[in-house]
Amino acid sequence: MTTQADQAVAEVDGPSTRPGDLVALVGLGDDAVEVVRDMAARLGVLPGCAGLAGGDGLLRLDSRRDAVEARAMAVRAGTSAVLAVGTGPDGEVATAILPRLEPDEVWVVVDASRKPDDTQTWVGVVHRTAVVRAMAVVGRELTASPRTVDALRLPDGWTTDG
Repeated sequence: MTTQADQAVAEVDGPSTRPGDLVALVGLGDDAVEVVRDMAARLGVLPGCAGLAGGDGLLRLDSRRDAVEARAMAVRAGTSAVLAVGTGPDGEVATAILPRLEPDEVWVVVDASRKPDDTQTWVGVVHRTAVVRAMAVVGRELTASPRTVDALRLPDGWTTDG
């Protein structure tokens, strides 16, 4: 059995692109939106958003029905649906939304330039709600200590070109 700690050393080659899968990228506010847009451009996934995240051209998912419809659209498109789930610093928005949407994968989008303790707080709340497969890290270029996110013990599964 693979544990959360074992995943920290596992290889992650990006989010699922299996037709009909739903992948949730949880981040503070709109942090996950640009990562979702990048994944859509590079992988051809169906982009969406939920919670505090929003963006023009993104499919909006607020309910279980929305998630079912997004999965059906992704099956027709031959790919997965990947959505930015915006949460606040307490992580509670994500804990309300993730059970409703029932994603196949949950990732966190963390900003390396933010205080590590603040990041660990909301990521810990997400961990208690769902198994987190990997993280996508943004903001490395904005800090002298870009590796502080390694303390989360999650595989770094995505790098946004920028």
